[in-house]
Amino acid sequence: MIRRIGIVLGSAALTAGALALTATPSAAAAPTAEAAAVKAAAAEWPWIVHGYYPTEESCKAAGTAGEVIWGKVWWCSPHSSGGYALWARI
Repeated sequence: MIRRIGIVLGSAALTAGALALTATPSAAAAPTAEAAAVKAAAAEWPWIVHGYYPTEESCKAAGTAGEVIWGKVWWCSPHSSGGYALWARI
């Protein structure tokens, strides 16, 4: 788990550095660079199931407890087995 966090932080630092080097003073270029960074991050960090839970409440409790690891970007979806799957990007 610590290795994953290190990889994520390292990737974020490299992305931030690359964006700083390619930043232009033009206001029109900023949204394009930001959109490209978001698209690259989405491709790098796919959604991963972090657990299956019997109720939506238990899934949301696990998601909230895991915010220290994966941040506030997570969601619970109904699973075909009748439970709920917890999805996050780390």
